[in-house]
Amino acid sequence: MGDLRDTVLAVLKTFDTAGWHTGLGQALEGISSSQALWRPAEGQHCIWDHVNHVTVWAEELSRTLTGRPRRPELYSSLEPGWPPPGEAGGDGAWQAAVDKLRAAHEGLVKTVAGLTDENLAQPSSKGAPRAAMIIGCANHYSYHGGQIILLRRLQGLWETDA
Repeated sequence: MGDLRDTVLAVLKTFDTAGWHTGLGQALEGISSSQALWRPAEGQHCIWDHVNHVTVWAEELSRTLTGRPRRPELYSSLEPGWPPPGEAGGDGAWQAAVDKLRAAHEGLVKTVAGLTDENLAQPSSKGAPRAAMIIGCANHYSYHGGQIILLRRLQGLWETDA
């Protein structure tokens, strides 16, 4: 029992582990608030935007998995799920945003750990098994981790392999 849950948890835990790719948690290490707010061009997302976006959707998935209602405000903007970055709150505000992301991720892991294989196999409101939604969240982490690494590279903040 628990094979599906254990597999889903292993995928989610790539948030902080080094493997075939850099985890989202690792991609965020050592960034200052000014670096997190840097944009490659007007209208483009900054690292802080990506952190807030991933946080919102990890929280929303936890809500969905525990039967709580969706938050309609996430779906009503021109760019759903992209809350604004912090203001010039400095490194403390930036660290709070990263901590909130970590808490959202840890909450999701805790929620998934409490589910059974049968529950994970049940269809979500969109028809796909709940396990697929969770794996999709891990994929979302990886995608935005890659975007963050790209933004870091554009700022000269990420070493490339020669």
